[in-house]
Amino acid sequence: MIPNHMRAKYNAHISSPEWKKKREKMVQSTYHNDSEKYDLSRGHFYCERCGWNFHKHELEVHHLHYNSLGRESSQDLAVVCSLCHHELDKIRAEKGKAASQEAYDNAAFEGWALKVYGEYWWERWDLEYLYEEFEEWREKKNEEEWY
Repeated sequence: MIPNHMRAKYNAHISSPEWKKKREKMVQSTYHNDSEKYDLSRGHFYCERCGWNFHKHELEVHHLHYNSLGRESSQDLAVVCSLCHHELDKIRAEKGKAASQEAYDNAAFEGWALKVYGEYWWERWDLEYLYEEFEEWREKKNEEEWY
């Protein structure tokens, strides 16, 4: 799942000749011809996540993150089958949600501390104590909203 604010950039990049070249190179890097070790009846290319063999056209290139969209290195990408691609998309989305929640919580805490204790609150107060106080205030506020 591509974040909405990045969809246009993503679509333009994925349809570019540069991406098609990079994708081809990435998929080609999974080629192997070891029939003693692998069952090659399914193909000579492997999924970097599950390790199963596939035909070249059955593999996809997954962005591990979108931080370097348009200038990805091989460490930013993974060659995977469609099932693994779907699973990795879900994992990346959950990580993104967790990071967004953490950023929201940090902003809420910092805003509360600034309002309650004023400028330079972090220099004058113990952060653990303030965070405990913030959590108590937040719980009380949430309880009040239910009544």
